[in-house]
Amino acid sequence: MIIKEIKDLHNQVKHDYEAGLYQERTTFYDKNYAKNTSSDYQLGYEQAAQDNHKQQQKHYPRCLILGLNWVLFNHLHELVDFVKGYDDFYRELEK
Repeated sequence: MIIKEIKDLHNQVKHDYEAGLYQERTTFYDKNYAKNTSSDYQLGYEQAAQDNHKQQQKHYPRCLILGLNWVLFNHLHELVDFVKGYDDFYRELEK
């Protein structure tokens, strides 16, 4: 199954990158995009704050994402956390 192989590759590269197993940053992309150490939840929360400031709220299909995460054995947990942070920002605004 090709999707499983892609997910396994993604997980391995992410794990190796976070463990510092890659060489010093030398490419254009690495120089311009530093690793973000914020949690996925916090990134979603901050993105919601930016979108709110621009008055461009996005509506993510939360139920679909949760369902896919379940089907894919929690391989979308980063996306789930991001959407939770995003949605929590707007819930707090409503209070």
